[in-house]
Amino acid sequence: MDLGIRRYFQLYLILTLLCCSVYVFGQTQLYSFSNQYNWFYQYNSPSDYWVSSSSLGWTHRFDNKTKQYTFSDSKNTGLEGSYIQSHLYAINDSFDISTSYEFLNIFDKNEGKFHSCQIADDKGNVYKYGYHLFHLDQTSDCVWMTVENQIIKYDFKKHRIIETISTNNKSIRFSINDSKDIIIGCPWANGSGIELYSKISGTWEKKMLNHGALNTTICDAVLIDNGELYLATSSGLIKSDIQNLVNNLVKIAPQPILALAKYDDLLFFASKEKGILAYHTQKNQLIQMDVLERLNKSHAQARISTVVISSGHLVVSYEGEGVFSFNLLNQSECIEENSMYSAFDAIASDSGYIYGLKDDSIYKFDQNSNIMKRTRCSIKHSRDSKPKIYIGRQEIIVYTTNSIHIYDKIAFQELYKSENRLSNIYYLDPSASGIYVTSSSGSIEKINLRNHKVYSGHDYIHIFEFKGVIYAINNQGLLINATNQDIISAVGFTNHILRESNFVLLSTNKGVYRLTPSKVEKLMSLNNLASVEYYGTSIDNNGAAWITSSAGIYHLNLQTKSFNKVLLEQLHKIPAFPPVCYNRNVYVKVDQEYVSINEDCYSAYLDKPKLQNISLELDNKMILPNTYHFIPHDYRILLFKYVYNDPYSDKVPVSLYRINANDTTWQKTDSSQINLANLSPGKYDIEIKAIGSNEIESDASVTSITILQPYYLRPWFLISSIFTIFSLGIFAQYLMTKRKLYLKENELEKIRLLQDQRQRLSQDLHDEIGSGLAKIKFLTHNIDQPHHDEVKVNISNLSSSMIESMRDMLWSLDEENDNFSSLVSRLRTTCQQSFRHSDVQLQLAYHGDGNTMINGVTRRHLILIAKEAVTNVLKHANATTVNVSIRCEVKSISFSIQDDGQGFRQEANSQQKSYGISGIHKRVAELKGTISIVGDHGCKIDIVFPL
Repeated sequence: MDLGIRRYFQLYLILTLLCCSVYVFGQTQLYSFSNQYNWFYQYNSPSDYWVSSSSLGWTHRFDNKTKQYTFSDSKNTGLEGSYIQSHLYAINDSFDISTSYEFLNIFDKNEGKFHSCQIADDKGNVYKYGYHLFHLDQTSDCVWMTVENQIIKYDFKKHRIIETISTNNKSIRFSINDSKDIIIGCPWANGSGIELYSKISGTWEKKMLNHGALNTTICDAVLIDNGELYLATSSGLIKSDIQNLVNNLVKIAPQPILALAKYDDLLFFASKEKGILAYHTQKNQLIQMDVLERLNKSHAQARISTVVISSGHLVVSYEGEGVFSFNLLNQSECIEENSMYSAFDAIASDSGYIYGLKDDSIYKFDQNSNIMKRTRCSIKHSRDSKPKIYIGRQEIIVYTTNSIHIYDKIAFQELYKSENRLSNIYYLDPSASGIYVTSSSGSIEKINLRNHKVYSGHDYIHIFEFKGVIYAINNQGLLINATNQDIISAVGFTNHILRESNFVLLSTNKGVYRLTPSKVEKLMSLNNLASVEYYGTSIDNNGAAWITSSAGIYHLNLQTKSFNKVLLEQLHKIPAFPPVCYNRNVYVKVDQEYVSINEDCYSAYLDKPKLQNISLELDNKMILPNTYHFIPHDYRILLFKYVYNDPYSDKVPVSLYRINANDTTWQKTDSSQINLANLSPGKYDIEIKAIGSNEIESDASVTSITILQPYYLRPWFLISSIFTIFSLGIFAQYLMTKRKLYLKENELEKIRLLQDQRQRLSQDLHDEIGSGLAKIKFLTHNIDQPHHDEVKVNISNLSSSMIESMRDMLWSLDEENDNFSSLVSRLRTTCQQSFRHSDVQLQLAYHGDGNTMINGVTRRHLILIAKEAVTNVLKHANATTVNVSIRCEVKSISFSIQDDGQGFRQEANSQQKSYGISGIHKRVAELKGTISIVGDHGCKIDIVFPL
């Protein structure tokens, strides 16, 4: 090739590389050179990396500066060789090391140049080809590498060979175990078999392991200390024991595997059909990683060149598309401060351009981060009044709380400025008819760049136009149709409004709402967190929304309404600014600086937190776990304690609990214990779950407890009580039946007594009235005889006695006289009539309740006893005074009659006893009473009988 054409071609390639180098905002993706073969990428720091080109050399990106090291410019770069065919390793902060096919290249970071050399043996023989690194040991400043057909251990600082491992090496792909005493060499195609180099016995020994049974091409190998060998072959990923390679083959993945990389217990491999997959060597199973799924989906048609582990990162290179890095230490994609935009006070994007405001100037950048235009902005702002930049249809608007400047978006010329016209500007929104500005003074200013109108008397915070309708949000958080003042929805105090072609996103203190011409719907709200402010939203190229809030930054799928928190350490503090999506990156202001996230490589972190070691305390005493818990009704404190496991945070997450599944309200607590007191008796299922730092809820842990009823409400007590009540009822029924029988017997007794009374009355009538009438009849025959006056007197006395007896009978039969008062009255009358013709002094005393019931038989007996006793006193006692006493008690009656006469002796008065005293005894016996008669000094009769 002509020298001039060759120089021209080299210059063309260099210019192509420089023009196609794309600034990398984050650590998740590195764009490579179009149509160039990306062999390897080494990651050192967020802004320090290398990219290799198979024909040109190395491209170094450091601190946002790119430096190209080509073989053709070895004089200035120090890079020797013809093409890149091996790895590059970071040694320390001063050196990097790599190889070309025929040189060892060490990069001095202090000088910014390569020191390239060829390796010679002790005899001075130079190795001219086959320079291939397969292991670096920084502790000994040595590398394991191949030169020609030999395997050597080389000290790259002393520049001498420490050890020659083999002089007859047929393999190209090598893997060394962590103990550095076994090396496996794998050929590219079927041949002499797998080479095993072992130093376990003290010296390096080589033996061949037949891999003919594999019948496949081996592309890569990874050896683990426990003797497991993983082979990437054209027929799949194969696992084998190096002691028995042929007879112990396990095919893990059947599709062709291009490359392998190991990190701890994880083995990453490049599948030709399914992209990058992860395999857990301890669990012996494939595992899912969201970031790998995204990467495979977005590069489904790309060819994978290399998969390596470097500095804690999984690095994947694609031919013609780029190199991607995934942080394995915290399993998260990285975020980088973008120095080009970090110093801006405010940024905004529109139509493939980004606009930044800094130092009273407005900058316009294209997608390649080149400054397209710059104009000076004379807006004045204080420390407490940071300017905001808003991109309208044809204008750039910069405003603070009291001033507005408007610039033409194309020509960058100032079109309008308004200073100190409105105080405390709330919101600004360009519409088809002008620009609406709201302020705390209750004014709305409408600017159409030629004139303006001010509308006062409204309390609108925000006003905007969408689909021909003017909407407003007042200071009560109500979304209103500004034309007819109809209230549409209560959305809350609004911080940011994002208008898209088909919808409007409202970021408020209640959540994120989507407004369409037909409805308002809530897309996102962290119900489990109190007082969350949603600062703003932005839509990325994938149609997803990015949301900044006081709880962090979130990624929201507008179709499914599912959202996830972006868990990156740099996002520990989110200010009250909306995010900006530009050039497939999301810019968020953190600590007054902008950082960027690559939206294509964003992954959702969906691992759930876990609840562990739940324990219960009842009144400060432990309860055995994993048992059904019975709690007494009079307990004081039931305490649930538990331990969290949040994969993304060491802080105690928010926990929720509810009592029974029918209780739809979850109670929130920020501690790791739940205190339940005063639960009513019954069965409860206590559900507890945690909300992780990614706002995902854990599986609910359910603990069943039973609060026992008081003993008087327990079944056994109720059954016993029912049985007792039933027994008492039967007993009461028995008593009632018995009482009825008793009452019936009483009635029968009364009837019997009445019959007895009638019989006695008839007997008395026969005895007294009959005998009296007989005597009267007899006397009437003698009325004409001498002494007829005496006969008349006798007839009169007999008639009076019969009348008195009839009265006593009638009195005893009358039931109205069945009381103690009537008895006393009759007794007084009887005694007074008996003593009215004598000198005997009668003294009557009584005591008792006058209403006490006394039946007629008892009354008649008492009256007759009294008559008989009084008659005896008149006939025999010669007394001057008679004391009659009657006393009515509750259950008995006491009757006493005492005189001061001569008394009597039983021998001298036997006849009287037969006719008088014996009658009294007979009547007392009929009343079932007792009688006492004393006749020594006068006579005293005491009678007591029951009622």
